[in-house]
Parts: sequence; structure tokens; C-alpha cells
Amino acid sequence: MRVEEARAVVISRDGGCVAPLLDPGAGRCHDRWGNEMPRRSRQSALDLEVDRIRDAPAMGKAPGHDDPSRMVALCPGHHRGVGPSGGVQWATSHRAEIREYLARHNGRSEERDGVHGDPLGSVDDG
Repeated sequence: MRVEEARAVVISRDGGCVAPLLDPGAGRCHDRWGNEMPRRSRQSALDLEVDRIRDAPAMGKAPGHDDPSRMVALCPGHHRGVGPSGGVQWATSHRAEIREYLARHNGRSEERDGVHGDPLGSVDDG
């Protein structure tokens, strides 16, 4: 799969930045300049970034850019720490939650939270 195709798959699957979905305390999304972004359902694919996630904590090379099963969509604010976060990178400190989310979406979890279709259940983003 080409990089562009993988990115499109990830953004379509995630439906926007996953931070507010996985962590209600994550705060609002912000663009690369620190400006507040629209809520998840109205985020443009052009505004989002894709983060590559290892299966377990490790040093070294990250997974390839062509494997959607190891990637998530994030706004620049949660990915790189721009905006009011003062440089704190949400994605770095929430790797366990992201891995769990990917495991559910990739069918690697025995526990599906008792929900069919949407493994995280219905989440109101605001």
C-alpha cells in the first residue's frame, strides 16, 4: 500500500484526531499554528497528521508509513504539542491507550467492550 493510501485509510477509520476519543481530558484539538480546530467530526484530512505506533515500547525504527494497522490520526496539537499544551505531546504520554485502540480496531483484542461495530462505543465529542 502506498503512503498516501495508508494515510487516507487511517484518517477515514479514525474519523479525526483520536486524542479526545481516547482521553476525555485531552482538551481541544489545535492546528500546526496553535489555533483551535473544529471538533472531530468536522476536521479536514489536510489538518490531521498520522502517527506511527510500535506494538510495544522500544527504541529504534518506527513502523513503516504504509501500515495503517500501526497508525493513528492526530491533530498537530496532540501529536507535536503545539498550542496551549506548551509543548506537551499527548501522543507520547498516551501510547498504551493508543495501542489498545489499535488492537481493538485490528481485531487483536479478546475483549470488545461488549459493543458490536464500534469497539469504543458511542462517544459524544462535544
